[in-house]
Parts: sequence; C-alpha cells; structure tokens
Amino acid sequence: MPTLATSVQNYLHETLGVSTSGHKPWAGEESLPYFLRDAFDFRQLDILDHKVLLALERNPDKPSIGDIRNRLDKLRSVAGQPVVYVTESLASYERKRLIAQKVPFLVPGNQLYLPDLGLDLREYFRQRPNSADVPLSPSAQAMLISALLRPRWEAEWRPAETAALLGYTPMTLSRAVRELVAAGLAQAHKAGRSQYLSMAYSPREIWERALPLLRNPDFLGRIAQAYGLKDGETS
Repeated sequence: MPTLATSVQNYLHETLGVSTSGHKPWAGEESLPYFLRDAFDFRQLDILDHKVLLALERNPDKPSIGDIRNRLDKLRSVAGQPVVYVTESLASYERKRLIAQKVPFLVPGNQLYLPDLGLDLREYFRQRPNSADVPLSPSAQAMLISALLRPRWEAEWRPAETAALLGYTPMTLSRAVRELVAAGLAQAHKAGRSQYLSMAYSPREIWERALPLLRNPDFLGRIAQAYGLKDGETS
C-alpha cells in the first residue's frame, strides 16, 4: 500500500518537521505467519536514524484493539524494531484504548502516537532553536500548570479547552502547544478537528521535568505543595 505509506512520510514531515527516508519493502515479510501477512502490508521507514516498521492495515473491517496489540507484539519480536500500526481512520474510543495500551499508531493527516520514539523525538526537538533549553513562555507555563491542577487527572487533554478558560487567542494556543511538545512534556495528535496533548508521565514526574523551564510564578508554592515537594526543591 505505497500510497498510504507515502502519506505517513508526508504527515511526519508536516506535523513534526522530521525528515524521513523513502519508504521501502520490508525484507522480513516472507518469514511471517500467514495471518500477519494477510492482515497488513509492510513498509520500512527510517525516522531520526531509527528503522521503523509500518504495519499498514489491509482490511476495511479492523480487528479488535486486543488483536491489534497482540499482532504488533508479535511483529516487534520478529522484526526487533519499533512497529507502528497505520490505518486510514480510527474512532475516538479506539484511539483512547490504543494510547492506554501504549500501542504506536498513525492515521495520516489526523492522528499520531509514537511512544517508542518519544525520547528520540524529545532529543531532536532539544537540538532545534527555541526548544527545551528555553524557559516556557507565561502562556505555555499557565496551560501546563492548569492541566496539572485539574481536579481529576487525565493524561490526555484538549489544550483548546484550557486556552479558552485562560482567554488565550488561537495563535497563543498554537505557540504554547509547540513549546510543550518541544520541551518533551507532551505529545500532540489530532482526532478529527480536535487537537489533543498526551502526557507519558505522572503529574509529579511532569512537574519535576518542567521545573527547570518555569519562571517562578506566584503560585509555584501551590504546585509544590500539591505534589509533595519541599520549598527548597522548587528553587
């Protein structure tokens, strides 16, 4: 399915600004059992000097999330490299379940979740100008802290809702999202027209990772108290 694979390559470049190699057939396909070769087309892609196997869904009637996870686990053990599930569409509940089970997936032009490449992507962004070495802007900082202070913690959230509560313009929202992603504090993906941020760490871990980038707001002590940090740890 070269057309879908090409769409993946274009989407990665447009969404992350990441250059990828041209996709090509995967040499290990013939060694797979028939049920895997029947379920997917396979293409090899290099992302940030890492070989990634794209498992492109062939059947219009997608299998269950559990079957997808089991098949990708089998592929990963055979290929010895990250495997990304690629399909033309996903329902909202399917996307949430795949994220909850940390199954890498990509819907070109719509959704993206690559936990296996998270560390490498964060390092890539750190090497770019205005990335993780630069303190967060007041707007990005306020959005992050607002997300951490929500009464019910959710690792996936819509930044547009938080920005609306804070009275931010779409331009300010877009800039804040880029900063949080570049700092390695969240991963961005879309579902339809809605943008989501997913956080791979607990609230306390996110807070500790963000501390070097914060500008010491007046309510810093409130955050420290909420996550059991001593005053001295926030300086």
